[in-house]
Amino acid sequence: MSRIVRYIAAEVSHALIPVLALLVVIFAAFDTARSLTGTAALAVELPVLLELVALRTLIALDVLLPLGLYLAVVIALGRLHHDHEVVGLRALGFSGAALVRGVLVVAVSVAVVVGGVSLFARAWAYERVYTLEAEQGAEFELDDLAPGHFQANDDTGRVVHARARGGDGLQGFLLYEGDDGVVQLVLADRARQPEGAAGRTRLLLDDGAVYTLDRDGGSDRVSEFSELTLRLEPPSRLVGYKRKAAATASLLRSERPDDVAEWQWRASRPLAALLLALLAVPLSATAPRRGRYARVFTAMGVFALYFVATDMARSWVEQSAVGAFPGVWWVHAVAAAVLLGLWLRGAAWRLRRGGGG
Repeated sequence: MSRIVRYIAAEVSHALIPVLALLVVIFAAFDTARSLTGTAALAVELPVLLELVALRTLIALDVLLPLGLYLAVVIALGRLHHDHEVVGLRALGFSGAALVRGVLVVAVSVAVVVGGVSLFARAWAYERVYTLEAEQGAEFELDDLAPGHFQANDDTGRVVHARARGGDGLQGFLLYEGDDGVVQLVLADRARQPEGAAGRTRLLLDDGAVYTLDRDGGSDRVSEFSELTLRLEPPSRLVGYKRKAAATASLLRSERPDDVAEWQWRASRPLAALLLALLAVPLSATAPRRGRYARVFTAMGVFALYFVATDMARSWVEQSAVGAFPGVWWVHAVAAAVLLGLWLRGAAWRLRRGGGG
């Protein structure tokens, strides 16, 4: 690797670190604000909230990393153009290929990380997010239950009712749950809830019965009790199948359009990182009298167009409007064609300039 290529790679790397840090902070801040607004009524514990934000930020890295690299290349090479360093390199006999090689040194490394996040970490993070959200949905406060009214939770399929409030609990308590062909009905004369965070997933019931009913007409069971501690934490099966939490290997074996769209999105993220980094090379060129960040706004517009087109292509595959081929790949093919056109135009301009001299 030549000294010039190492220098360009270092410039891009030095720009990437603060740009990526800023993008992560902005995303995490907006996600935190959205989470506080959306789940304030559920009294989410601070550690759970922070874990959810961290997980969603990890998921977003398959977009934030390519964007950060793209902007870093535009900023780093834009500075080199602004300070006439690119002109000096060409005067010394270095072509634009040196810029590309320097960018690729960083881009390939970033693409590998993006691939790891997209193909492996994404599914794990989504599974954890869905589990935490299901657990939050399972929690409720008896104090929030209005006597004489039914409280239903669509996520867990749970229905709760109480006849009246008395003392430190509820009287005439009823809880209904249905899952996997089995209905469970819990009746109790009195229901209380322990204090503390763990209490939101437990109920203390006095003098009642548990009815387990088979929807298919099988054996029904009745269990009476004088005291019962009922755990409300949802079993993992309540989360159900979520394609975003599915392993990439299982998505590859599926022919469902939404599964195909998901694995194509994951597989295309490293390619998008490479294409965006290479697109940033011609987009970074600025006139000497313009500011070193003059191209950033133009570059952001190009990225927005690319991202929206990719997301639209994924939606088309999910809806079966487009088949597995071309799937989402046509967007990247168009980006590659635009990149080739920009390079050819730049090469033709340099040839004309050299011939005119």
